Amino acid sequence: MSDLGELLCAVVLQNVTMVRSLLKKYRADPIKMRGTTDGVTALHLAASRGSLDVATALIDRRADVDRLSDHQLSPLSVAVMVSDGAMAALLSRAGADAELPCLNPEEGLEDSS
Repeated sequence: MSDLGELLCAVVLQNVTMVRSLLKKYRADPIKMRGTTDGVTALHLAASRGSLDVATALIDRRADVDRLSDHQLSPLSVAVMVSDGAMAALLSRAGADAELPCLNPEEGLEDSS
């Protein structure tokens, strides 16, 4: 299994100890990790599961809080979609851009005309 595959499994399991261990073992840089085939990163998964500890571990290793999936979703937009205020606050404190088009669909529509 690849370093990314193991990391994504650890995130899905919400095992922060394993996440930290894998990031250290592989010297994994969440910024350079492309994500799954649809662009979903470990931080997207952590946001979708409400795993604050895992998200914090990823952010501490400089995970890109504004990385868009192939569906143009950021980790912050995922947190908003699942109504997780604590995760949204964590991502916001980490510098997530609340002005991304995925969070402001009306603006995106106006800009495309």
